[in-house]
Amino acid sequence: MGDEQIEDSRRAVRLHQQETDVRLQAVTVGPSGQTLTSACAALVELQQSQFTDVEQQLVAPIGVDSAQGSAVRCGFEGTRTDDGVANTVTFTLVERLADSHVLMLRTTVPQPSAGATPVLAQLNAMACGASVSFGVALPLC
Repeated sequence: MGDEQIEDSRRAVRLHQQETDVRLQAVTVGPSGQTLTSACAALVELQQSQFTDVEQQLVAPIGVDSAQGSAVRCGFEGTRTDDGVANTVTFTLVERLADSHVLMLRTTVPQPSAGATPVLAQLNAMACGASVSFGVALPLC
């Protein structure tokens, strides 16, 4: 299941695999003036308010072609307050050098994710496709 939303210079696509509750959101935004590191940390801070027992993952750079742009990954593990399900939430932010636009990928994967291996492979393929079409290929591509 999925939907798409366009608002100002922001475009968002959300996908949800109902059998496993794995979710992917892809958003593109214009230049913000914020570094990827601070933007990633701000996303974690904002989103973790919907979770309890949060354990943060540090912001880490992702090796992409520096002639195309830059990228970071961050996230957290926690229990979603609205349904009590433990999840791993990961943000991947990719900045395109040509125009400073940012692709934000947010994945939400319930823990444990038993039986979700094919879905996780599809999730990685979709993230790869999004980054390639954005113009900055992630290393998994």
